[in-house]
Amino acid sequence: MNSIKIQDNQPIPGKVKKVLLVGPVSPPFGGIATYVEQLSTSQIENIEFSIFNTSFPKWVAPLDREGKRSYFSIFEGGVISGLNKVIFVISSYFRFFFVIVCRKPDIVQIFPASYWAYWRNWLYLLQAKLLGKKTIFHVLNAIDVFYEEVGKTQRRMIKNSLSLPDYVLVQSPQLQSYVEKLTDTKVKGILNGIHLDDIPQAQVRKTTLTDAHDFVGSTIGNLSKNKGTYLILDALRILKSEGIQVNWIFIGRGDIKNFSELAKDNEIEQQVVFTGPVSEETKWKYLLASDFYCLPSYAEGQPISIIEAMAIGLPIISTTIGSIPEIVCDNENGYLINVGDSLALSEAIKKIVNDPKHTRFMGESNESLCKEKFDANTMFKAISTIYDDLIQS
Repeated sequence: MNSIKIQDNQPIPGKVKKVLLVGPVSPPFGGIATYVEQLSTSQIENIEFSIFNTSFPKWVAPLDREGKRSYFSIFEGGVISGLNKVIFVISSYFRFFFVIVCRKPDIVQIFPASYWAYWRNWLYLLQAKLLGKKTIFHVLNAIDVFYEEVGKTQRRMIKNSLSLPDYVLVQSPQLQSYVEKLTDTKVKGILNGIHLDDIPQAQVRKTTLTDAHDFVGSTIGNLSKNKGTYLILDALRILKSEGIQVNWIFIGRGDIKNFSELAKDNEIEQQVVFTGPVSEETKWKYLLASDFYCLPSYAEGQPISIIEAMAIGLPIISTTIGSIPEIVCDNENGYLINVGDSLALSEAIKKIVNDPKHTRFMGESNESLCKEKFDANTMFKAISTIYDDLIQS
């Protein structure tokens, strides 16, 4: 009887391969957590997923922290909170070692953030490599902004860190071109996607936009400078001084008391709602009650929240950073502004308010664009080719 010969590096047909995802899961909610959870529940053929959760429990990091972009963000909440984080992270490396040994993953896929959280996750990568595992460094943070913000020494460190994994994944072709200049490691840009079938139908949302009602904007993310919370409140103040009232829903965790007081100081407290952490179902209810979505961030990769808003037909206002200009075209499906420009933000909102017809057109364009480019199944298919490449190498 003839036997089938399989070379050492050739995968056995039909054999299930194990992928360990190293990243956060909700709560708290966030773009990276959403991505990790979506990928872990995907049905990629012959791939079995497990998760090593890097989220801090509440006793380590309260949900009302801002999440500042700096190395000192570890001490948000005070010195005790910072020490708790350090102890928790150090202990996690021992847990991670036993997870690798016990679960025996074929591929370890790690999702870093920025600043100290980048290096925290890079040490998971180092452990996985020392244990002989194939590795993917899946950079969903604003790697270009992070690299440009730091000094020469840290830039060299970032370049060296990107030489360690077998693959670097980023969120778009534009970011791929950027990162390829920093490393000889294989780099692939894969557009983010969402489960379009799981989204409530757009027709549930308000079907008319007229001058007769107050427009509603919404934002998802930590209440923070990075997500543009201060910028939005200032833009609302500017608009009110011109006799234009726009209401706003801030969806996400953060220091609600501080921002509520700031809204009161700006005399716009009746126009804003701070929801705090909410469920997925409630998040969609708030989005469906909105007329447009705004994320004037200072640093982003390719925000999933923008894609979610696009999927239900909302026009977008955002900043010219990361991969956002690759999914939002100015005056076509939204408006782009420079980082930190509250006057430009108020002018963009004014365009939304003053031209309901064009606003509807931009929203309809976004629904079509999502179906064409941002379906999660397309994203999973692209990731599966990376797994195949690693397994066969």
